[in-house]
Amino acid sequence: MTDPGTTTPIVAQREDTRTDGPMTGAERAVLDHWLDLYRDTTLLKIAGLDARQLTRRAIPPSTMSLIGVVRHLTEVEAYWLRVVLLDEQDVPDYYCTRSARTVTSTTSIP
Repeated sequence: MTDPGTTTPIVAQREDTRTDGPMTGAERAVLDHWLDLYRDTTLLKIAGLDARQLTRRAIPPSTMSLIGVVRHLTEVEAYWLRVVLLDEQDVPDYYCTRSARTVTSTTSIP
């Protein structure tokens, strides 16, 4: 990653090569296609942005930035693929802690 003070794009501009792909068929082929589609869509949305743009908070008082969305998608994908589908137990958290994920009935959600 480059210095946040520069305007060098983090993800280069790219051509949109996404396709609708299979809607039915072998489960793995359909899953692979949709994961690739969502990954490509995310990269297209942030293409050409520099570090400062990626870290800017979208709308105050939100603490979410575009890079925060990418990190969230990384965590969710890892959780579903590795923990839920592959039943792996020791999957590291990339950007959050387990306690930050836990919402209890006493937790206030604005």
